[in-house]
Amino acid sequence: MFKRFLSLLVALAMVMSFAAIATAEEPITLHFVTAYAANYGMQDLINDFEAMYPNVKIELDVQNNSTDGNQAVDNMLMAGNIIDLQLAYGLDKTSVRCESDFYAELDDAIAEWGIDLTETFGTDIKFRNSDGEEHYFGIPVDALQWYVAVNMTEWEAAGLGELPTAWTWDEYIAACRAMTHDGIYGGGDNLDGGANWVNHVRQVVGGDAFYNEEGFSAILTNPLFKEALQMKADCEAEGIWFPFTESRVSGSTNCDPFLQHRVNSYVTCNIWRFISNTAQYPIDFKVGFVPYPTQEAGQTNYLDGPNVYGFMTITKDCEHFDEAWEFVKYFATEGNYHILKAGHMGMYADADKDEVVSYVFGSMEDAAKLIDIESFERVVLNFGGLTYEDTIIGMGGNTSVSTYQLSILGGNMTIDEGMAELEQVINQAIQEKMDELE
Repeated sequence: MFKRFLSLLVALAMVMSFAAIATAEEPITLHFVTAYAANYGMQDLINDFEAMYPNVKIELDVQNNSTDGNQAVDNMLMAGNIIDLQLAYGLDKTSVRCESDFYAELDDAIAEWGIDLTETFGTDIKFRNSDGEEHYFGIPVDALQWYVAVNMTEWEAAGLGELPTAWTWDEYIAACRAMTHDGIYGGGDNLDGGANWVNHVRQVVGGDAFYNEEGFSAILTNPLFKEALQMKADCEAEGIWFPFTESRVSGSTNCDPFLQHRVNSYVTCNIWRFISNTAQYPIDFKVGFVPYPTQEAGQTNYLDGPNVYGFMTITKDCEHFDEAWEFVKYFATEGNYHILKAGHMGMYADADKDEVVSYVFGSMEDAAKLIDIESFERVVLNFGGLTYEDTIIGMGGNTSVSTYQLSILGGNMTIDEGMAELEQVINQAIQEKMDELE
């Protein structure tokens, strides 16, 4: 009841704001930078917003979330008076830009909005400015949601029954064995060799997985890191998980082996945008969805809901803050579902799930041909579910994790060697950051 009442208040506030801004005499243009192309939901988002605010025009500027793309964005931010709105990705990158004073503080605007960020978006994160002061610099609009995608035809053929509403890694591995046959792997933990083994730890600890109580690396002190990597290596050696080396040699993208029926399940975070692309990925099976596995039965699962990935920010140089703020609020609430076209999750807890399904797949009828809608809405669209949340932000070091995973799984280092060296790298980066903050 409270959430529904809150939604009414949000809608009322937006209507009142609309009345004020729509009467502006001169058209206003806002330069919006994001990594998502127009056909990945951004043009639909802009069109809907501009229909509400006809005197505000949003100019879309796509900059890839890559080294070159991020450098281009940084150059524009440093130059000033170019960007008005930016969808900023990653806690570490966003933290650095906040500390560079690129973004406007949103504390007063959020207080006037009168919403509870945790209740509405599942998270409440502040960043430091150049003086070390903590403020709100963005609204969480973009998330990743981790789960297991399952080939329902193979699942049923293996006699595995109903899709679980919760399960452990041991139970998932057993299902993978049952679905492995005729050269087809039963499962996998991120098919392109990404750093999903870290999520095994995030699921358990709930936040700040890389850090111990002293604020330094937990890579060696928390045995879950090593256990997760060992499990991945063991399942690949047994032949029941799609091997890391095969993905690297074949150049397979994350979804290809699954949608090409070379593997029958896998841990992922963005499969729906490929499933809906039937021209490029025609499939003859339905896809079901099961929650991210836990280490133990009945354990709290901090990967149960969407984990924040990106924030809508307003730059410090924006000359039309009020209009930019209306776009941020719309993107964060009523328009948040548009981001699913880009393969990422929204953060708005009151999103209409049927509306999201229809938007992503074209209609509920089309969706029913491709996915198990019930499990998709329950597992993937778990808006407001428990989420992993870092509180130690921008300390550095964790960007080295993928590099060491590649060396370990590629056979260039043992797990023990890789973990020991990785801990040193992380601790050095943390110490350098701590010295910088003093």
